[in-house]
Amino acid sequence: MKPFVINRYGRIVFPFNFFPALDFSVFETLDQFAAVIKRDFEEKAPTEVDIVARVDARAYNGRYDLLRDLALNLFWVNRYAMTMYEKRPMRWRDVPRQRDDVFLPIFKPWDGGELTSAIESGYRALPPTWDEGTEDKISRILLDVFRHKKGAGAELPAIKPTVSEILANPRNLTYHLLAYDPDYPGYGYDDIIEFAHRVPELEALGRQAMVLHNQYRWDRAKTRVIEVGTRSRSSSAASRPAGASRPAAPRLSRRRRRSHRTRRSTCGDGSPSCRASRRSPCTRARSSAPTTI
Repeated sequence: MKPFVINRYGRIVFPFNFFPALDFSVFETLDQFAAVIKRDFEEKAPTEVDIVARVDARAYNGRYDLLRDLALNLFWVNRYAMTMYEKRPMRWRDVPRQRDDVFLPIFKPWDGGELTSAIESGYRALPPTWDEGTEDKISRILLDVFRHKKGAGAELPAIKPTVSEILANPRNLTYHLLAYDPDYPGYGYDDIIEFAHRVPELEALGRQAMVLHNQYRWDRAKTRVIEVGTRSRSSSAASRPAGASRPAAPRLSRRRRRSHRTRRSTCGDGSPSCRASRRSPCTRARSSAPTTI
């Protein structure tokens, strides 16, 4: 039986549907982990090209179907960040250079501008499925996350390079935050659990959109991808580069996290993070992007 909670409306909610959690104790090799990721994320998610092809072929009957595919694609893009790491933005000058438990995301050049425009136009051309207002709010979150993601997703490795490893090649690309607001709005656990809608499908999709929003909790329009060699020459305190991270143990439930002595943390685009005790907080920064439903 999968763990569940009952929210204030008396509804049974299964958190694992939008807070992906894996039991890492059952994996003996990285190949076993990759097989589960492929089964639970890759095989369920259409690619950006698939979505645009379906839009062009008018294969979607309504807006919900398109939004559902878009959410599946974004969960796949964040498959490692959500199951292994916590993101934490931090100033580049404060990022440890030699630790083996701090990692940075690494990207390949990717421009999704045309794909985003095609998906957005396709969405507007479709009729509402159940609730135009709610569907529009969800679309704003998902399209904003999709528009500003810096990689296609396939290039992301499960184990991110450490800071020293990524600096070995100054031309490696990683995140750079041009500005960072530590109070940037996001969704709390209760906000997500308590979200309700008369249509179960929209209720679930709304929760997934909030979780994806929290994966990039900064002004996404002020994020770029730069060469680490360029960034290492700049020590501007105003810029908040994505931090580093490392594979973490399986996610704990909220109650267990409170009593657990260690926490996971990460930095950057969604890359992994380190373990740190509550007494000595992690030196990396956390990342996610907010939006309101």
